[in-house]
Amino acid sequence: MSNNIELALHEIKNNKMIIIANNANESDIPAIFCPANFIDVGKIDFCKKYSSGELYLLISQAFLTKFDEKSRCSILNNGLVSYKNKSSNDVYCDIKDAVVDFNADKASIKASQTDILKLPDVQNSCLEIVQFAGFEGAAVICELMDENGKMLRGDGLMEFAKKHGICVVSTDEIKRYKIANVPFIQRTASTNLPTDFGTMQMHVYQNPITKIEHIVMMSNSENRFTKGQKPLIRVHSECITSEVFFSKKCDCKQQLSNSMKKVIESGCGAVIYLRGQEGRGIGITNKIRAYSLQEEGFNTIDANKKLGLPVDARDFTDAVSILYDLQVEKFNLYTGNPNKGKFLNEYGFSFDIISPQVELNEHNNRYLHDKVEKMGHGLVFGN
Repeated sequence: MSNNIELALHEIKNNKMIIIANNANESDIPAIFCPANFIDVGKIDFCKKYSSGELYLLISQAFLTKFDEKSRCSILNNGLVSYKNKSSNDVYCDIKDAVVDFNADKASIKASQTDILKLPDVQNSCLEIVQFAGFEGAAVICELMDENGKMLRGDGLMEFAKKHGICVVSTDEIKRYKIANVPFIQRTASTNLPTDFGTMQMHVYQNPITKIEHIVMMSNSENRFTKGQKPLIRVHSECITSEVFFSKKCDCKQQLSNSMKKVIESGCGAVIYLRGQEGRGIGITNKIRAYSLQEEGFNTIDANKKLGLPVDARDFTDAVSILYDLQVEKFNLYTGNPNKGKFLNEYGFSFDIISPQVELNEHNNRYLHDKVEKMGHGLVFGN
């Protein structure tokens, strides 16, 4: 999974430029970049030839705080990339002559003070991989185009990269590398919790960006799994309508109860309860709106589409981070959702799928059959 990223990190450390592309969002233009302290006249000339003519100096807020106010103003107002780190007096980046030469063609390096989390994916990932390579939060980047001013994408982008010997990475690859290698989700509290199925170990995790708190219910008092264990894992999305208000319109409460019971019986397992995923990620308001449309005859898929919403808007990245923290290697995945399995597969997890058994009633019959027949879920229907 990380071989391409490892190559990119090696190239960055050895003074090479890297191309970054967002395969999932075509509105993000592929870009070429390097750490700010590696930029030179040759790289600028190359970027002038294969870009719109504008280079950007990306600086994360965290890095910018290391400079005094006067230096920060100079960087932001003038796009200077020749400055000193106040704390060490070491020249971080000195390409003054190159900037002058570049400006001769009425182009400029524009400085951008930004919170890394608010950047488009390409720029965000650029700053992240530069930091993974051991450099501080500053990079020079430009949008990548061919000699005719057209955006490079797909085969054209790969041919360009091959011709010039430049490594290409995707924003998804950087995201996966970060989740696997950089501590992210934080465990904030733990306790023993007696339940209807037996006493379980409860751990609370928090995403430091979204502030959403997730819950892990483990089968024993261990904090994490040990090597050689093959736990039973359930990745479960919250459902307030069924789990709190006892709705019969879905199978969520059934699956939560069954998975907790099976985890206890197995003696080795965990239920990862993801909050912030109500209604397959569309939120409680839109979920209730979709329910109203279902009363008019729409199925669960068409109701979402009628509202202009995705059929399934969930992201399981936080679950991946939690699985890494739990030190899970191989496991049995208790799910009927093929998207969960596909998502976890992309992060290199090895697991066997166990399909849940659910009970039909007059209120959930159509919904559950639509999940199986239209969404490809693997459910076993009981009596």
